[in-house]
Amino acid sequence: MRYVKRKNRFFSSSALLFMLVASAVSTLSAGCSGDGGAGGESEKTKTLMGTFARIVAYAWTDEQAAGAIEKAFNEVETVEQMMSEHLPESDVSRINAAKEKVWIQVDPLTSAVLSEVNWAWKTSDGAFDPTIRPLLKMWRGAAKAGRMPTRKELAQTLNKVGWKNIEINAEKSQVRKPRAGTELDLGAIAKGYAIDAAIEALRSSGCSAGLVDIGGDVGCFGSPPGRNEWVIGVQNPFGEGLVGRLNVSGEAICTSGDYRRFVEIKGRKYSHIVDPRTGLPVAGSPSVTVIAPLAVRADALATALSVLGPKEGIKLIESMPEVEAMMIEGPPEEPKVHKSSGFDKYVIELDVLR
Repeated sequence: MRYVKRKNRFFSSSALLFMLVASAVSTLSAGCSGDGGAGGESEKTKTLMGTFARIVAYAWTDEQAAGAIEKAFNEVETVEQMMSEHLPESDVSRINAAKEKVWIQVDPLTSAVLSEVNWAWKTSDGAFDPTIRPLLKMWRGAAKAGRMPTRKELAQTLNKVGWKNIEINAEKSQVRKPRAGTELDLGAIAKGYAIDAAIEALRSSGCSAGLVDIGGDVGCFGSPPGRNEWVIGVQNPFGEGLVGRLNVSGEAICTSGDYRRFVEIKGRKYSHIVDPRTGLPVAGSPSVTVIAPLAVRADALATALSVLGPKEGIKLIESMPEVEAMMIEGPPEEPKVHKSSGFDKYVIELDVLR
């Protein structure tokens, strides 16, 4: 099913990774599929989902690579049209505006994303919960008013939060919520889903290697010419530049953190990441990076770990096959790095104190 393109409205951007991959290369000599060397390449950047979206593709011809990129961008745009809370006709906006206990028909794509939400919510024991939108609105309103939310405001808003109350009929692609006022914000998972959809579009178009970077969250396959893997840089949460570089070839890397997005009340900064269990902004983990086979899960887990903290977060990751994580906590003067047992296999260099 195809969707009519609408004027783009955007999600808020999240924590960033910075790409270190050179795009101006003439041949694909590493990571190619098929016989011989593929010589086609293309790269394009657009503004989508409230941030930059950059796609790199390698194929047998430049035309094939360019066509694949357009198909990949179409997938990202479709996800945005369904998931954006700023588009009044999107599935998410219709769910948010719906009356209580009324079944809402959604696109199968939205139903698939909500199934991933359910997985993340269960896996994280509620640390990941997209029904936090009322809390985010409350904290933004408090910041605008220059005061902390009152206990009454917090309690009343928390009553609207709770993924366990969302009902999904996956077979019919229908959703309903328990009460008016419950609202979804899928910004912590939609970019990951869009990355996976774009990667699949590149693969199905015959590309031998490709990379999709949406707001610094990255998915890739194959490898660029002259390399066995893609090299991805991790942003320094305490300032400019990078804290390290990672090697990946078929994984996704997503980072969540509070160093670029926050609310400020009376001179104090509060993270934009809110604990759905308490309604309070998280503190102590300015940067969380997750490596996983799927971007949709790396994206959700990065947010969940920000809420759980290093002890519970790394414990969760250790229980999951093919998933690794790094969490940076503490002040800039004395940062602490927590890594899962297999994270170092991806590290080229890492220096948090640089």
